[in-house]
Amino acid sequence: RRLSTTPTPTPATTSTAQRESGPSCLRARALLGDAVLRMILVHHFMKNPTSSAGNIHTRIAGFLTNNHLRDCFPRIYDDILRRGEESLGLLPPTGFSRADGTQVEAWIHTMMVTADGDMAAVALRVLPLIGVGADDFDN
Repeated sequence: RRLSTTPTPTPATTSTAQRESGPSCLRARALLGDAVLRMILVHHFMKNPTSSAGNIHTRIAGFLTNNHLRDCFPRIYDDILRRGEESLGLLPPTGFSRADGTQVEAWIHTMMVTADGDMAAVALRVLPLIGVGADDFDN
């Protein structure tokens, strides 16, 4: 993999136009992160042999809301800082569901890229931070 020589803009130096355009924009990464989150949640809840597709769909819906992701963002941001990782271009939590939910989804996409597509590694990192326990199955 070739490293880019272009410096990554920090949140303080990133304009609104830069965040909202191009392939690495926050919204595009959030869209991809949402898809990754859906996949790891479905995979997790499919481990319960008594789960039906309808039950899984109902169960994961609560984890996908902007309000839920907003509530999880301070915990995720603290985890990033505790691990000594750079903030990955995320702004600190604002308390606004739409903005914080988008940032969580973008972070999930970043975790997928960092893990070279290893869905299990992403699930191990993400699921506990969004409140999904190892034995949190829908019955």
